[in-house]
Amino acid sequence: MAGLVVGLLNYNATLPGTITAGGAISGASLNITSLLAITSDGTKTTILPTTGDYTRIGDAGVTSHTLNTNDDLLVSGVLEVNGVTYFDSSAFFSNDSQLAFGNSNDARLFYSTTQTVDALVLGVPSTGNALVMCQTGDVGFDFAHADATNPTIFIHSANQSTTEFGSLKHTGSYFTVGSGGGGIHLSPANGTILMNDDVQLTFGSGADATIRYSTTQTADALVLGLGADSNGLVICQQGDVGFDFAHADAGDPTLFIHSRAQSTTQWVSIYHNQTNAVITTGAGDLQLSPSGGDVLLADDGRFTFGIPSEASISWNTTQTPDSWFFGVSATSNALIIAEQGDAGFDFAHGLATNPTLFIHSAAQNTTQWISLTHNGTDACIGSGAGIYDFLNATYTAAAVTPDGYVTLKVAGVAYRFAVELP
Repeated sequence: MAGLVVGLLNYNATLPGTITAGGAISGASLNITSLLAITSDGTKTTILPTTGDYTRIGDAGVTSHTLNTNDDLLVSGVLEVNGVTYFDSSAFFSNDSQLAFGNSNDARLFYSTTQTVDALVLGVPSTGNALVMCQTGDVGFDFAHADATNPTIFIHSANQSTTEFGSLKHTGSYFTVGSGGGGIHLSPANGTILMNDDVQLTFGSGADATIRYSTTQTADALVLGLGADSNGLVICQQGDVGFDFAHADAGDPTLFIHSRAQSTTQWVSIYHNQTNAVITTGAGDLQLSPSGGDVLLADDGRFTFGIPSEASISWNTTQTPDSWFFGVSATSNALIIAEQGDAGFDFAHGLATNPTLFIHSAAQNTTQWISLTHNGTDACIGSGAGIYDFLNATYTAAAVTPDGYVTLKVAGVAYRFAVELP
């Protein structure tokens, strides 16, 4: 237009040809059926229809959102804006209308009614499969993410870094929380991370070990599942987790508790071998040190020695009354009492026919002993060497007969023993 008509146009007619008013309006036919005010103040030009009407450009439809003032505008066709667009209020998108990004509509955001329950859907481009979240000032930085196989959310730190990010995705098998650098820190405000019943926390890329609160158990219980390739649970200091403690496949699930040293032998283990519960050590003895000073074993429970169960000690309630009970092995029928330092010495006792107590001298000697046994008929006191010396026996010379005997009574029966006076 060569000029602008400012003021009030009030026409209600069909005007063929051309209308010129400071310029030219041309057309075969022009229909103006309402009032249209056009004003200018040197800063802006205002086009304002009559009160109660909204402005429509195009004739493909009418308002579906109750436009009803002369400040409202409807564009019934496609709207193209080549410059910056400002929205000073809300922008509303109808169901399934998409906000598209990229020259080829590469990514889209819309409220989808295709979902079982209507939902907001974000579609990421198949060529990158990525949604990157970063600070506004970093949007021009290349975070160098490769093409992701599955849609992935990358959340970056405040630094322009290609590794400082956390990621969320589903691989098709698992939901995965990843990190480009550093660990993954969980810090719930109430200090608790909740796992539902029978939902397991899995370790290892091959789901090698798990922990879950299992309702399969008769009484619900926390269950730790160990990988069949090791069957081991190792407890060590945090600083030693990168050290190889060199445990072979344990066969049965086994708990290994290590010392604070990086050692392959300083450990204690506990497991069940499908027959017995077993406590063993890699080096050193097994020390029991209860604060109360006692190690308690229930009535008729046995401390058993040797494999399999060669000898035992128990508090036996089968006896009348309850009694301290020593069970000796049928392979020797012997209980030997000697100095601790002589435990590795072979005292060379043969297989006794009946359970026999051997008490040795302080010497490592195969004959310096006294024995007590019952042969099925008589009680027997034996000796490997020397005489029987009744220490601290009290008698007087008057008790010795002229021929050198003393009389002892056993079960009321008198017996004469030859004695040698000092």
